[in-house]
Amino acid sequence: MSRLLHAGFAKLGKSKIFYCGMAVMFFYSMIAIFSTYGSKMRYPNEAHPFTDMTFAGGPMLLIVVAVFIGIFIGTEYSDGTIRNKVIVGHSRWAIYFSNLIVCTVASISMHLVFIVSELIVGKIVLDESAIRARIILQYAMCSIITVTALAAICLLISMLVQNKASGAVMVTVLSFALLMGAAMINNKLSAPKYFESYAYMDDEGKIHEEPRTRNVNYLTGTKRKIYEFLWDFLPSCQFLQIGEQGMERKDFGRLPLYALFLVVITTSCGMIVFCRKDLK
Repeated sequence: MSRLLHAGFAKLGKSKIFYCGMAVMFFYSMIAIFSTYGSKMRYPNEAHPFTDMTFAGGPMLLIVVAVFIGIFIGTEYSDGTIRNKVIVGHSRWAIYFSNLIVCTVASISMHLVFIVSELIVGKIVLDESAIRARIILQYAMCSIITVTALAAICLLISMLVQNKASGAVMVTVLSFALLMGAAMINNKLSAPKYFESYAYMDDEGKIHEEPRTRNVNYLTGTKRKIYEFLWDFLPSCQFLQIGEQGMERKDFGRLPLYALFLVVITTSCGMIVFCRKDLK
């Protein structure tokens, strides 16, 4: 295992796609900071706390990690590296697990680039007061577990698809599907139960009043519970929850547990199938 990890991190250190991912996350953080700075200059009387953006890199990270893992693992297949590892005597579970560790470390590194850039550059540019270290640590740990779950899901697909191009496309499509699904779930759960009454004036100058009405699209019962479960369960939804709520939320409840469950179940399934897979 130690030899596999050494080789994996050596390859990571030379990986152009890894450094591209780091660069994308850094520039994405700069865009977020200076966009907030522009809003602060235009509307100086409004609050523009950079802390609301510190963990808002999740949606972009979802795509970056998917592309990175798809290409990084796909290259191992196309170059015959995985087959050679099996030939020289490495067990398949050790190969899978070492790739999981390397890909997870790489994904977390990209995530930390965004967070650190936001905290350091954001504080300088926006001239904000410091945040309590405990709050930052709490958010960081929760988001890191979510990143690990994302890496485990992408690795599952990449390790089971031997074609480099197909694997990269599949995980990238999955990342976009997760993002769109998260946006849809958020819209459904955010819909108001009632539309409040309002008044308007028509072309003839007459005032009309519309009564308070119930929103027919408001989710109730079992359907709402399913959406709430998915909102907490899917990594893309977890990223939105952590990022969009800034520093207002103090407890993320079941999110880390769901993320850990995803890591365990995807890794277990991946190892079982990979150990039985016919390597071409």
